[in-house]
Amino acid sequence: MNQQPTHHQIAVYLTNYALSELVKYVMEDTGCNIEQAMERVYNSPLMPALQDEEGELYIQSPAYLYELMNKPTLIAAFGSNGQDARQNPIRNP
Repeated sequence: MNQQPTHHQIAVYLTNYALSELVKYVMEDTGCNIEQAMERVYNSPLMPALQDEEGELYIQSPAYLYELMNKPTLIAAFGSNGQDARQNPIRNP
């Protein structure tokens, strides 16, 4: 029997993929080591929004997420659930 993955399993897989790509991008752009890149990614304002399954930010491309990560003023407008009272440019690029 083949079971389809659950929404949660897909979200975890895509989030982990995005995180690994974000770490690579940081290393390439800054020349830092993997530990420093991971610290920057995991401590970024993007993380709470990326981890929110309801916000579905994890479906965006890692390149787009990297651009968002480097624009803290945009991310700061969003709560921990990736939502905003105004139209959300993350969900509706």
